[in-house]
Amino acid sequence: GLMEGASGCGVLRGVMRLYIVASIIVGLSAAVTKDESDSRKECDWPDGVETCATGGTGCKFNCMTQCNKTTSLTVSVGRKKGVLKVDMEIEDKHTAFVPCRKINNDYRGNISLQCFKGTLVADASSCAGVCVLGPWKQSGACSVTCGIGRVEHRREVLQRPGRGQEACGGLSKFVPCWMPKCPVDCEVGPWEDAGACTATCGNGVKLQKRQIITKAMYGGLSCPETHRNVPCCIDGTGDGCAAKKCRFGQWQDIGPCNVTCGPGHKEQMRTVEMVGGGDTSSCGPVHRVVECNGDCPRVDCEEGEWENVGECSVTCGIGQQLQRRSIQRHPKNGGRVCGSLRRHVECEMRECPIVQCASVHANTECVGGAFFKRLSY
Repeated sequence: GLMEGASGCGVLRGVMRLYIVASIIVGLSAAVTKDESDSRKECDWPDGVETCATGGTGCKFNCMTQCNKTTSLTVSVGRKKGVLKVDMEIEDKHTAFVPCRKINNDYRGNISLQCFKGTLVADASSCAGVCVLGPWKQSGACSVTCGIGRVEHRREVLQRPGRGQEACGGLSKFVPCWMPKCPVDCEVGPWEDAGACTATCGNGVKLQKRQIITKAMYGGLSCPETHRNVPCCIDGTGDGCAAKKCRFGQWQDIGPCNVTCGPGHKEQMRTVEMVGGGDTSSCGPVHRVVECNGDCPRVDCEEGEWENVGECSVTCGIGQQLQRRSIQRHPKNGGRVCGSLRRHVECEMRECPIVQCASVHANTECVGGAFFKRLSY
């Protein structure tokens, strides 16, 4: 503002001017008061208007009574500086308003434009920032190691809302995450007879089978045998039964499974005797071939190397980089299941530039983005 000591041409005045420079780096305001003495005459109003307007010698002030159109001002709102084009005429000591978002879309309110003897001054002190949030980033691992689970995502507040602006939204949420499919073990049904007893009298064997209900998938346990021969006994009711009875021992393996992994076969034998003595040739078989499963070695999942997908989420500073990897070998026979095939890691780009206010120019411009304002007239 201007504080006057006397009036009239040729009279010395003490002039106090108050400047405010708002730095975008620290977000604070500092007031500086400066006293000046000027021996030039101040033209009386309105007699001196014509002289001053035509460039009269020795006039101290611009005697214009309005600010014309097509004036351009450099204005800082928050961390952004832009050129504001004024397309209206503003009378001396009058104020017009322009939305703050014309300079910074993250701010609300109005920039006041004040006309003082032909000079237009902008005041952005009433601009209030809206909430600005950063991108969603994964926080932690998926809740499951296989199948579909959920994972937490978080985001940061980059700019808190100013007075009268809406509060920031949620900073945490859970989203689905897809892991490799879970291993499925083989499931079989109960044993059921698949044939009659081989003996018509005494001890024999009969075939039994069971159905596969669920096949092994995604590295689950393989199926056990689905066929077997079990002892059976016809006790004196079959055709040609003799008074004597056969007595069998337990089936015993006479060799290993013919394969080391997967379905195969093996040989078995058992002893037989006739109770009371006699020929055992009619008692039933003492040798058989049965199915078997070799113990397959456990095979763990093998993943490839992590590879970047796309670019870093920022062009300066620290951001997020999406990475993916592929499955080189799937697990088998209960081996370790595959881990996550997608992740986010930090990526560091070049250091972001910092603009600092250096000086004030033409009452409205602050080189580097600061803001100048006259408090009063």
